[in-house]
Amino acid sequence: RLGGWEISLSAPVGDDSREAYGALLPDPGMSTDEQLSKNQRRQILTQKLREFRRTLSGNKADIFDNRIMAEKPLTLQELGDKYHISRERVRQIQEKITKNIRKWLKEQIPDFEEEYSDFIK
Repeated sequence: RLGGWEISLSAPVGDDSREAYGALLPDPGMSTDEQLSKNQRRQILTQKLREFRRTLSGNKADIFDNRIMAEKPLTLQELGDKYHISRERVRQIQEKITKNIRKWLKEQIPDFEEEYSDFIK
């Protein structure tokens, strides 16, 4: 092992990062230019999602953080219990936030659907 450090590819890049080391490895099927472009688009999307997050408050912000953006999302029931609302109401709020994200991103990023189809499900 030559005294080197071992790092899991699934480990986060930083303490507050959601990106894993494995995501930084180049895709063998992509050229360097394609990989750079994809990384730039990912950074832009991440920045825009942070900007969108600042438009939310209260339970909408919490649902965005803990349901939409979380690596291990809370269940509808957990969020419903927290806010004393039904799972169905949490689902409705989540759906509205998701629609608003798409609308907002379309306004913020030219050719959003074409350029980011590989990032957005």
